[in-house]
Amino acid sequence: MPYFNSFRKEDYVFSKDLTKRVTNISHYTAIFSRIADNISFYTFYNAQPDQRLDSISQDLYDTVDYYWTIPILNTSITNTWRDLPKSTPNLNEFLSRKYPGRAFIVRDDQSIAGKFEVDEALEINGTAIGTLIGKYPTLGYLQVEVSDIDSVPVNAEFTVRGSTSDDEIVVLNTVETYLAPSRYLDSEGNSVPFYTSGVTPITFLQEERETDEARARIKVIRPEHIFNVTKQFEREMNRRRRT
Repeated sequence: MPYFNSFRKEDYVFSKDLTKRVTNISHYTAIFSRIADNISFYTFYNAQPDQRLDSISQDLYDTVDYYWTIPILNTSITNTWRDLPKSTPNLNEFLSRKYPGRAFIVRDDQSIAGKFEVDEALEINGTAIGTLIGKYPTLGYLQVEVSDIDSVPVNAEFTVRGSTSDDEIVVLNTVETYLAPSRYLDSEGNSVPFYTSGVTPITFLQEERETDEARARIKVIRPEHIFNVTKQFEREMNRRRRT
């Protein structure tokens, strides 16, 4: 049974000149909420990196038809690209979009507090190299949308200047923003500024990888119950459509 066939169609007014008949996805049944609380109906499945919902359904039930039951039992899955585990290349691609640009990591004896203006152009040796899109004084880096990567030195210190503020800072190196620290921890696990002695950096990639690994464990209906559960769902949805 196609999942959305169970939902009623209604007229939706997009604007004064545009009305369309669409599926009312807010019209739902509580049956799956009850199932989710009944441990005898479900088990857990470890999804593989880049595995799609239809592939999971095929693996569990020998058919792709029950893919729609998975996000109902796992309310955290609202976007399959974002909310299911990814292979390393796809995770890196996802993070490069989520955390755009490059992090210009400053020397630990420098401070960007009170310096630079977001959206101003940045220069190296008089050459415009990009736009400042974020600044993080306690993390010790500028987030830059680089337009001329060839003008950014590699494995060497350099000075970057704001074309509007005329502020300058010495940069140690640059990395993709998702490889930059999201926080620094001291020996007791407390978040501290980057210039604190003996800190351990935790990158966005490290945090996102832990989250991605946790996404692999999903709740699914046991194969022996899937037919009866979905039929009950269909009956209840059909009844509600008639009311």
